Amino acid sequence: MIIVRMMGGLGNQMFQYALYRALFAHGKEVAVDTSWFDFHDVHNGLEIHTVFGLSLAMPSLDKLKALGEDMSSIFWRAIHKYIRHKPTFYAKYGVEAVGYFPEVFNFDEKYLSGYWQNERYFRGIADELRSFYSFPVLIEEKNVRAAEEMARAESVSVHVRLGDYQNEPLLQGICDEGYYARAIARVKEEVEHPRFFVFSNDLAWCRAYLDVEDAVFVDWNQAEKSYRDMQLMSLCKHHIVANSSFSWWGAWLAHSGGLTIAPKSWMNDVSCKTEDMSPADWVTI
Repeated sequence: MIIVRMMGGLGNQMFQYALYRALFAHGKEVAVDTSWFDFHDVHNGLEIHTVFGLSLAMPSLDKLKALGEDMSSIFWRAIHKYIRHKPTFYAKYGVEAVGYFPEVFNFDEKYLSGYWQNERYFRGIADELRSFYSFPVLIEEKNVRAAEEMARAESVSVHVRLGDYQNEPLLQGICDEGYYARAIARVKEEVEHPRFFVFSNDLAWCRAYLDVEDAVFVDWNQAEKSYRDMQLMSLCKHHIVANSSFSWWGAWLAHSGGLTIAPKSWMNDVSCKTEDMSPADWVTI
């Protein structure tokens, strides 16, 4: 059996579930370990099953103990923090690095821990995955009105991730004011009469620094309803994404054929293989 560890926010969970489904499509016996959420109170916890109504195959306690018994050790946490350049595959464990490592599909008995943020892992099941990631019907009045306007206009989602990123040296400062200025200028060059919809955990910064006249600042989807922001992003025709798995999925699920702009680099570490983190038809700047 292969066990895929679930951790992080909704965007992270969606990449991990995508690997889980891809392994299943390769004929592997696979399950997910959600115990990380028993010890980490971040974002909205484990929500991939509640948002999308997905069932998760869980390993037996014996199997989890056999493959994942050392996952809480200080040594293991240190590996995740510092090994980013090449994957580390032990007899029982696999620690993902940044990039694409197809050898995961050769395993039969392994505990896999990582984020797996690369479309190449699940490109072969893309249509199936989009069917799994089907959001609940919009019922909130503000969301319904926004969705209707997105359908009528040349809608452009703009995602700005600040807040928690401000204290993360690996991620901070990549999508700065200059990045958004270049991305917005590119949209205005290529899209006639764009209508911007701004999503952020710091909308005050967005109002002050983004050159998006007559924009809609989406400020009403909070707490357990924050997934609605991703849903609304996926309804837009064009996208400006942050170095964030949340807006990555918002753009990827749209599948609209419009303009999607993403950062060239996703991390402040030039040795990390982030160059193919964006699909080939996205524009990177």
